Amino acid sequence: MDRVVTYIPKLLNEVEELTIRKKKLAEAIESEKSQRLERQDPQTRAISVLELGESGDEVVVQISMKKEKEDEFSNLLNVMEMQGSSILSASTSLVCRDQRVVCYNLHVKKKWCAPSIMDRVVTYIPKLLNEVEELTIRKKKLAEAIESEKSQRLERQDPQTRAISVLELGESGDEVVVQISMKKEKEDEFSNLLNVMEMQGSSILSASTSLVCRHQRVVCYNLHVKMDEKPCEGDDYITVLKNITTSSLS
Repeated sequence: MDRVVTYIPKLLNEVEELTIRKKKLAEAIESEKSQRLERQDPQTRAISVLELGESGDEVVVQISMKKEKEDEFSNLLNVMEMQGSSILSASTSLVCRDQRVVCYNLHVKKKWCAPSIMDRVVTYIPKLLNEVEELTIRKKKLAEAIESEKSQRLERQDPQTRAISVLELGESGDEVVVQISMKKEKEDEFSNLLNVMEMQGSSILSASTSLVCRHQRVVCYNLHVKMDEKPCEGDDYITVLKNITTSSLS
């Protein structure tokens, strides 16, 4: 259970890291695009981008491709201008007539958020949201698993180096033996425990203590308890009794 509890902060960190990744994605794509001067497109098209000067806002774009439509070059210029880029100069050259391969040369004063970058960012966002949603579901299931384990385990090691067990005696269920092993912190903690249990409606039939590890001050408390006031029907009274014991020793 300790490993499960330890994992929850790690889970929250993963969610935060995913959010940071989304923020940095556009920068990473633009950086990659500006550094790669030669790039082969899957549609038998080659594109190179050369950055001019230190400002980085002017580039030379070269495109070699098979010409499919007569108006594709003018359409390209229109789209780039609509996206905020200024075409400072443009030229075309037919380099292979029989295969209709042309070269386009553009001197562009560009806007940083190019359409291709935005497309990749928009594509990534749903994936990020799905990852965050999956992590949220995992976190919820972890919390449910912890709660379920608490209610089912009768023998449990407390985070404060404390172990508590409850043994039910007879069929009536009103008498139990409670055993507690823990590091002794205060001299009056055992008497306080007895007082709290009696105030909660239990009769202490017998009680004993034993120092089992002197150098670490580990003691064992053994109680024979009769529960005069059992919890309401449907309640797990053993869990209730263990909770009372734990709270009185805290």
